[in-house]
Amino acid sequence: MSYRILTITSPLYRCYASMRLADMDMWVGSWALPEMYAGVPGRGATDAWHEVLTRLEACKLDGVDYCGGVADIAKFFDQIRRPLIYKLAEAAGMPTKVLKAYRGYLEALTHYNALAGGIGRPYRKKCGIPQGCPFSMVMVALIMRPWIVMMRAIPGVRCYILADDVLVLAEGTDMVGKLAEALNTTHEYLIDMGARIAPAKSYNFASCKKAAVWLGKTTWDNIGAKIKVVTDFRYLGAHLTTRHTPTSTTIDARFEKATTQLKELRYVPANVDSKVGIILAKTYAAAFYGIEAAKVQPAKVAKFTTAVVNVFRSRNVNRNIDGFFSTLTSERNDLDPVVQIYGRRALQTRRTCCKSKEAETRVKETIVKYATRHKKGGVWPTWYHDADQEGLEVPTAFPPPQPHPSTHDHKEDWDKELDAVGLVRLLIESILWCGMVIGKNLNVWQKQ
Repeated sequence: MSYRILTITSPLYRCYASMRLADMDMWVGSWALPEMYAGVPGRGATDAWHEVLTRLEACKLDGVDYCGGVADIAKFFDQIRRPLIYKLAEAAGMPTKVLKAYRGYLEALTHYNALAGGIGRPYRKKCGIPQGCPFSMVMVALIMRPWIVMMRAIPGVRCYILADDVLVLAEGTDMVGKLAEALNTTHEYLIDMGARIAPAKSYNFASCKKAAVWLGKTTWDNIGAKIKVVTDFRYLGAHLTTRHTPTSTTIDARFEKATTQLKELRYVPANVDSKVGIILAKTYAAAFYGIEAAKVQPAKVAKFTTAVVNVFRSRNVNRNIDGFFSTLTSERNDLDPVVQIYGRRALQTRRTCCKSKEAETRVKETIVKYATRHKKGGVWPTWYHDADQEGLEVPTAFPPPQPHPSTHDHKEDWDKELDAVGLVRLLIESILWCGMVIGKNLNVWQKQ
């Protein structure tokens, strides 16, 4: 059966488990590792793909080859052996009384299948843990901790784990050999743990054509199958690509779906404030998810902007697109897609840098690399300011704001100088688009 059954626990139990987890932050912190992006406080999917994409962007800028692999674990939560979980939790020092309550709850848990409004007969599962249990992510992180330690023992290999999403990355000299060792070790560990790997849903990638060919021809011993090699794929909601330009079919599909929703919203009998709330809470949240890591063609932004404006057809009397958005809502609720894209890219970069000094250093170094690459005749590009070299705390010159993509004045090749290779470059694109300047310490200035 290819269907995935999701086990959702009762609201009362979820409240209890969430409270207990909040009390056990120190216990989780005692064994958590930086490679874990689920089950540990303060980390999530966005942190994982931001880390991966900025690292790959640095490799592209430095001319360093890389390769990696993603192992898909089939029905991971349903295959976990609960006795193994209990033993590991006990060895890790989980509070005895909480562990006893957790074990007792899972072993006595009665399941009912709900389908099309009907409720099936009660039954119990011999293995597996509920996806809808707050403890489950913590337990998955705990059972994958030995795997992270094993990956650390392989020089030049980095790994990332978020629930059942396992990614391994190798770069530089002998990267293919290192990746092969890491993937074989990963497959062996998962099989020994009782998991079943799905080769059809797993994939490898490489920036070097020779490495990609070898990975595509290799049959992996522990799973007895080949794993397809891809140039781009969806990773935790964002889009990861080995190509030079970070275009994204995922974002394109989201924009198309959101545009359809906006066309339907146009005929909903609601006032302006209600429609603004719907667009911000639903349409933009879905359309712009992962926009920090993906380039959107100006033509698509223009089409999307037109759909937003048409939602308020009775107010669409202002031919100046910037004037329309500035008079429709307050600055806090600005509906301009260009502003929304910049805000999300800047906010995610700031959030990640505040949580990780290593990430902050990498972003700063990447910005300086871009600025140095586009330095001409000893003059920095218009979007960059170096206070130390220029002797001024605040820039005096600013790039001209780009015409909105929905207007005829917009030029398709306005950003051809920026060499799009990744996430930081996209942030710079938004800064330049809005006529602002960024410094090496991530300060941003706007012309007053």
